[in-house]
Amino acid sequence: MQAVLTFLSSIRNRPVWIVAALAIIEVGILLLGPDVKEARAKIAAKPGDVPWEADADLGLHLAALLNVGILVVLALTTRWWARGFSDQSQTSKEVKLVTNPMAAWFWPLVLVAVVMGTALRLPLASRSLWWDECWVIRQCSHGSWKADKKNPEEQIFSPTSWKRCAFYYQKPTNHVPMSLAQKASLDTWRKLTGSEPHEMSDLAARVPALLFSAAAVALMAALLRQWGRPGVGVVAAWILALHPWHIRYGVDARGYALVVPLCLSALLASSCIIETRGRKLRYWVWLGLNQFLWLWAFPHALLDVGIMFGMLGWILFRQQTTAADRWAVIARLMITHLFAAMLLLQAFLPNFMQAKRWAGQEADTHYFDQTLLLETLSQAVTGSPWEIAETSSASETESTPSAKSLSGTAFTRLLLFPLLAVSFFGLWAVSFDRGSHHWLIYGIVLSTSAFMLLTRIAEAYFYPRFAMVLLVPVVIGMAMCCRDLWGRSSALQRTLAAGPVLAAFLLASQPARSALLSLPYTGYRDIAEYLRAQPGDPRVACFGLGREALPVYYPKFTGVVTPAEIQAELDLARAEKRDLFLVQGYDSFHRSFVPDGFKLIDDPSLFKKVRDFPGIENQFLFHVFKAQ
Repeated sequence: MQAVLTFLSSIRNRPVWIVAALAIIEVGILLLGPDVKEARAKIAAKPGDVPWEADADLGLHLAALLNVGILVVLALTTRWWARGFSDQSQTSKEVKLVTNPMAAWFWPLVLVAVVMGTALRLPLASRSLWWDECWVIRQCSHGSWKADKKNPEEQIFSPTSWKRCAFYYQKPTNHVPMSLAQKASLDTWRKLTGSEPHEMSDLAARVPALLFSAAAVALMAALLRQWGRPGVGVVAAWILALHPWHIRYGVDARGYALVVPLCLSALLASSCIIETRGRKLRYWVWLGLNQFLWLWAFPHALLDVGIMFGMLGWILFRQQTTAADRWAVIARLMITHLFAAMLLLQAFLPNFMQAKRWAGQEADTHYFDQTLLLETLSQAVTGSPWEIAETSSASETESTPSAKSLSGTAFTRLLLFPLLAVSFFGLWAVSFDRGSHHWLIYGIVLSTSAFMLLTRIAEAYFYPRFAMVLLVPVVIGMAMCCRDLWGRSSALQRTLAAGPVLAAFLLASQPARSALLSLPYTGYRDIAEYLRAQPGDPRVACFGLGREALPVYYPKFTGVVTPAEIQAELDLARAEKRDLFLVQGYDSFHRSFVPDGFKLIDDPSLFKKVRDFPGIENQFLFHVFKAQ
């Protein structure tokens, strides 16, 4: 009887209720979830070609089983990790908010930055998707056209399910939180407009990315306001709104649009925890959910989350005045991240079960080197690539006006290193404050540097967008040099000091911003509209990588790579007395890896180029050829 009373007394404790509720959910997954015996049977039946559903079902079951075990341990050790502080009401702040004449105008100016940033992103968001986005549309969030089993000559549209959207992971291109948000956005758009299931809107597919981009601008300002620098916050919000790298990947309907807002949210939650000395539960819940979403959307953020965990623990440990309080705050830090890890385990283990079958077998050899380092720094500071790209050439006939793609210029290169020095000088100036928040922002630089080094050592492929989080310290550093670095100087003196920095940033980033405002990512939709406008019923072939993305907009075509496949299309078109159009892009990639096909494409007696469709990068320039 005494044991029962002790147990009933213990469940009054809120952490026990939380653990019990989570355990009920996990047990429900075990009892009512996928049939694990059936999943194992499917895996055993096709060891060389395992259905993704079987791996996903097994992963869901194993994650629930592991989490139940963890929750049992947590329930038995509640008194160990759920201790209170010696003075629960003590919430003195280490960083005090600064009030100044700017504060009254803070949110109106931030709102203007949000609106302006969204307006700058709308042109790119409204135009055609690019390869990676198209892959997600076809495989996860929307659906694809397939041959009718009864009539192979006809194609029918096959929509994706919510389960496939969440757990299809045959490529790391599926950034699940964004894919789920995209599917919800497309479904909402179709219901509001009465569109057919196969119809797709580029803008609707990117609405979640646009919303997260707007949130990033507001969070940047809010973070610096929380640090007592509202003026710097407004300047940083404007810089982020104007930054070409954030315009580009703040539109991209994948996980990269989530990286900056989730990083800023983590910094803001951590700052609130530091200011309240770990006493407020709501900030711990905020941080735990944020770190789960960050890793779920972008697993490469593991080092960012890990180093932030270590630095936050060090800061909180030093803040406490008693050994008991040190233990209590570190326990909260560990439990918060353990709960985040449990959520991630349940959400991502089904995908990991698939990834372990292909991870390490990718043919991509894009290894980190000096060129990629310069490329990453150039993108983070100016939004332009390091290399100087040539102007897209106009086609010989029926061409659109030539337009300069997203490119570097000699002037941009000249300004890169001064702006980089300014950014890191301003970042260092953050440490002039009495608070500890500067260690958190330094941690982002450290984690990004460590990630680059590890990819080099492991010879894992690397793209500058993997280091998207670097935008946060770079923008904060630049804003510091534009605003509060100059102490109590007058508004005129601050303006004169900030002027050269802002002017240099705007000039260096203008070429990339101009391309993003005037060009699509790629011209897939424009190509499809051009092909539909051709008289008769022409045959259409698509060469190389484009054959996996063009179906989103133009499903009735044939994919070709080899000379034999191209010749077969030529022969069929002649036999059927139909025109043949061939679509080809990614020129440098294809000429390096599948050059044989160009023996026919480059032959003027066989093909004539009739139209160019430029994109934001030179590799996204597509050509349409017509068979002679």
